[in-house]
Amino acid sequence: MTAPADAEAPPDAAPLLSQPAFDDEDDDGAVPASLICPITQELLEEPVIAADGFTYERSSIERWLGMGQNRRSPTTNEPLAHRGLTPNRSLASLVHDYRSRLGARLVAVVASDADDKAVTRAVEALADRGADADARDEDG
Repeated sequence: MTAPADAEAPPDAAPLLSQPAFDDEDDDGAVPASLICPITQELLEEPVIAADGFTYERSSIERWLGMGQNRRSPTTNEPLAHRGLTPNRSLASLVHDYRSRLGARLVAVVASDADDKAVTRAVEALADRGADADARDEDG
């Protein structure tokens, strides 16, 4: 049995995903490259700056530096002047903002009138990109 021609199609959650959560976000919705660890290729959580000037996920660079006498940059393969790591608070703030914006979209998708299948797809896509439904931005 087919729906009448004038019946509305079930709402789709796609419009809730169409706007970038971050200025640097790709058209395909990928996480901005500036928020990705060069070692793990995943969204940063605790970004730190190494002696080579690049930012890495703390646990990944600590593991890299702990592998034997490894004193080379994982990005450039140049020798590192030291093994000290400095928290990258600016980038940590950007990551938090990015995850908060995705989290706000996550809440909007769940609260939408979209059909269950569309909501499930949208929630999975946002979660894969690092959405944090518990994160809060300036608006609460």
